[in-house]
Amino acid sequence: MTENWLLSLIPASLILLLALWVRKQQKSWLAPGAFFSLMWSLYTFLPLLVTMNYYVWHGAVWWIFLCVAAVYFGSILGLRIKSTTHSREILGKNNDPLTPPKVIFPLLPLFIVISSLLGFGSVIIMFLSSGHNFVDLFSLEPHVVVAEQLSLAQQNERYSIDRILRVFIYAGGFFGGALFTQTTLGRKRILAFLPFIPAILFAFLLTTRAWVFYTAICWLGSYLSIRLMLYGQMRLFTRKHLLISSVAIPLLFIFFIAVQMLRKGKIGWGLLPEILHNDLSVSFFGYLGAFSIWIKQAKDVAVSLGVYTFAGVFNLLGLHKREMGLFTEYVEIADGRITNVYTMFRGLIQDFTFPGSLLILFLVGFIAGRAYARVASGNIRFVSILALFYAFTLWTPITSLFNYNTIIVGWGLFAVYLLFIRHGRKELLSQ
Repeated sequence: MTENWLLSLIPASLILLLALWVRKQQKSWLAPGAFFSLMWSLYTFLPLLVTMNYYVWHGAVWWIFLCVAAVYFGSILGLRIKSTTHSREILGKNNDPLTPPKVIFPLLPLFIVISSLLGFGSVIIMFLSSGHNFVDLFSLEPHVVVAEQLSLAQQNERYSIDRILRVFIYAGGFFGGALFTQTTLGRKRILAFLPFIPAILFAFLLTTRAWVFYTAICWLGSYLSIRLMLYGQMRLFTRKHLLISSVAIPLLFIFFIAVQMLRKGKIGWGLLPEILHNDLSVSFFGYLGAFSIWIKQAKDVAVSLGVYTFAGVFNLLGLHKREMGLFTEYVEIADGRITNVYTMFRGLIQDFTFPGSLLILFLVGFIAGRAYARVASGNIRFVSILALFYAFTLWTPITSLFNYNTIIVGWGLFAVYLLFIRHGRKELLSQ
């Protein structure tokens, strides 16, 4: 425990107090200002409490507080612009999850099945094009070699068929979250998780966890926004949500450990201490220390106008090559523990300067606040925007979600589907 650690508790506590104040003011954790501040309350306190030996600079946490405040003030402005599209009261709609939804989502289960099959096809095509056979996957050492070769191939290639098909995994994630919210039938709710199968296959094939996390944040973003539209102001911390979290979090850790063992080419209980104390702690909580080191040294930041916030677009247009992991330099956040994950805030600062990044986050809050007001009043056209905001927020400890073209295109398919529903049916909401 150092002086920097103690001083960091002050801005971290202010973020938490701001979250509680916004929740009381806006009456829902799903309000953009409340949701962003709640997430960053967790994202600051968890590293501070779980990895107390990691380096942290209080100035970095103060900057995060300013960023959270920028999103909050932007959302306030967005919420104050009244919508005339629907007269339904934003607060106190229908909070009973057993009440049948009033919006029909045609062919949604079919879209999930098709998206999952195309995603599975992406896995098969990628593997077969590598020249390996399936026997290699069932032996640890060949599996490690296959994973390394496939990962290198993914870095060097541009947009092959398997990469294009990968879009449908994330589109399926958005569709799945919508289906889980919209239906009360058990078999359809199970179907809502189908897109995770190709994502898990990718994770084990390439020995990387990101595929499952990408799909999960797409699924959650859709789930939260659709549920808000259907049932109005919903509580986030319900008994059901806590029960699901109590199952999902241990499964997540088991998944992480399994993938790390595959990456190391070994399986055994003796690896658990190393994985838990080194790999897991750095992967889940190293971002705050890395951002602290970088921002403390950042002085004259060259403006790159989107290179690190929209890296995928710049790479696609040939304007700037996206490196694996976005940032190539690693920093030591504790003895022998290094990382190159600096949060989304570093990219924003390098792209738009310190004051410019606050302005961008203010605009994000404004757009999200505007979308939230429309969705809470029953307007389906803004559901995709709000879903993207939730997914974006969940991924901010890592980097900007807009760096991934496949995710954005997958989200675009989801947005088009919702627009088709809105304009293709004369009456969606029961009067």
